[in-house]
Amino acid sequence: MSNTLTPAKNYQFIVSSYNQARKEFKELEKIRHKLNHKEFEEQNAKRLKGIGLEGSSRSSKTWDTSIFICQYIYKNKDKNKLIGICRDTLANLKDTTYQTLKQVWGLFGYDLSVFNKVASQINYFGCTIKFLGVNDNIMKAHGFETDILFINEALSVSQETRNQLEQRCKEFFIYDYNPSATVNSLYDYEKREDYKLLKTNIFDNPYAPANAKSKIISYADNQEPAYNIALKAGYNQEEWDKILERNHINGTNDLFMWQVYGLGMRAVGEDAIFKQYELYNEEPKQYEYILYGLDFGYKNDPTALVQVIKDGHNLYVKELIYSTGLLNNDVANKIHNLGLGSELIIADSSPAQNIDELRMLNVNATDCIKFQGSKMWGIQSIHQHKLFIHSESENLITEVQNFRYAKDKQNNFKRNTLGQRIAIDGNDDCIQAMIYAVTYYINPPESFDKS
Repeated sequence: MSNTLTPAKNYQFIVSSYNQARKEFKELEKIRHKLNHKEFEEQNAKRLKGIGLEGSSRSSKTWDTSIFICQYIYKNKDKNKLIGICRDTLANLKDTTYQTLKQVWGLFGYDLSVFNKVASQINYFGCTIKFLGVNDNIMKAHGFETDILFINEALSVSQETRNQLEQRCKEFFIYDYNPSATVNSLYDYEKREDYKLLKTNIFDNPYAPANAKSKIISYADNQEPAYNIALKAGYNQEEWDKILERNHINGTNDLFMWQVYGLGMRAVGEDAIFKQYELYNEEPKQYEYILYGLDFGYKNDPTALVQVIKDGHNLYVKELIYSTGLLNNDVANKIHNLGLGSELIIADSSPAQNIDELRMLNVNATDCIKFQGSKMWGIQSIHQHKLFIHSESENLITEVQNFRYAKDKQNNFKRNTLGQRIAIDGNDDCIQAMIYAVTYYINPPESFDKS
């Protein structure tokens, strides 16, 4: 390894965990012939299969993982190993993870000509590294086989997709992420016997770029002074208090940015559209009404159907369908299989023939209400209620956690002609379906009996 490579705390954790995983796998394979199916599965469920790297910005999560990948392909020369590197979209991956890997690749002295703007895979040392934006093509993600799986910013990937990727990963998976949400199904992995988690912060990386570290420390906020962490980093309390005071005077303090990107804590940011919601398992026994919202998709965008129950000021939302590649007859069949063919389903009104086809297939579908600003109006309508999401609605939960207001380059919120903040488009199929159902009730056609 080049002496210019500077692995931090995550690196040793990755290597030791990978070695543990391979050792446990080999030991189990040696005795597999002695075990019946039940005995094998009991032991197989416990052996280490992957890790999580949860931490602040610049705590070296992606850098250390890139070092591991570069070493892995060298140690597995001509073994035809497949490494999958994933993120929510390929565009985001190319702007971030791809660039980090390229930098580390160069420090190893590997040939940089294999990197180019359009490459979706690299072949080197008889191994293949594939890059995939999992939300760009969900069908492709669900058939993606790997020996090593690395998901960058894994909170933005749904549990269903993670499950599909994990079950096709032969050796070891690595998830890294900034904990920019207080609730996520990935956090439940901590309960698993086959998973280990390392939490880090900016001070765990002594090699963090000086400018980046200074910027992150400028977020430090006296509402979360973190004296214990600052003291471990070499500051005394008087010095740290001066930094907190300076940040306040300069107006750079930012509690969310400091908690998530400085300390690696789980928090919700000011740009999050749905800051508060709760999970539920049992539906209310009494309620005002049940409606269903349907957002059409096909190849890349999934078709999403949600159930919305209104009970006073409470909204209970459950994901019922979330799938790509569905034709209208497939959608109708799924709706009938759920026993909902006669229920009122509020569907995306564009293109109009979709609803006509569903009606011909005996689905009681009707147009949603759309007008200028209707999406933001729907969001405001949801904000007037307490939001509950079914605990098994993994895709809906992921969308809600990643649903953000758009900002410009000056970090100001973008607004529409009505002066409303606007949401970032994309990856909001369940949310759109929820909006269709909620807005239809609040401003329904006269023919709809709310009682």
